[in-house]
Amino acid sequence: MVSDWLNLIILIAVFLMPAIGRTQEANACAFIRKLERFSSLTEKERKDLVRTNYSNLTQLSEVLTAKFGAGDENEKSYAAYFLGEYRFPQAVNLLAKNISWEDKIRSNTERGSEWFWDRFPATQALVKIGNPAIPAVIRNLAESDDATFRRLSLSALYHIEGDKDIVQLRLQKALAAEKVSTKQVRLQSALKDLAGTSFGN
Repeated sequence: MVSDWLNLIILIAVFLMPAIGRTQEANACAFIRKLERFSSLTEKERKDLVRTNYSNLTQLSEVLTAKFGAGDENEKSYAAYFLGEYRFPQAVNLLAKNISWEDKIRSNTERGSEWFWDRFPATQALVKIGNPAIPAVIRNLAESDDATFRRLSLSALYHIEGDKDIVQLRLQKALAAEKVSTKQVRLQSALKDLAGTSFGN
């Protein structure tokens, strides 16, 4: 587990090197070295490590969000993947607005079982982030008429919850609270789509 985590840190460092700069790179390496000898640290050193980690994660979230919002296609895919892996709730609104964004660089074959993400990286990231993404995904269903956008939003909601009955309750609650008639119609349509959809697991 630690090895996988360190490999992810290294991959992020390589991907984001131009954005984070050499000083931050050195700080990240020092953080990893301290983490590897955590059991030998003093209590003060451990507290400092926690504070450093929080600062690093905050900066990482900001950089990844910027990359997803304004990077090239390859950067957007990697950024979405990392936002999902780190479960950054700050990114849910941006990811939800771009839920139908498609990785067109890699073919389905190239994105086989060995690759990091599927055809729609933002959708996958929202599922990994989990519960914090639910309001944004439901908002998609209430506000959009685009078929692909709605299908992916409903799929994300189902895969977050893992249970059709719970998704139905979520949508019914949102419908009961909604005052705008056009949004009510869309949420009613989402409930019908839910009943008629078989989600692959």
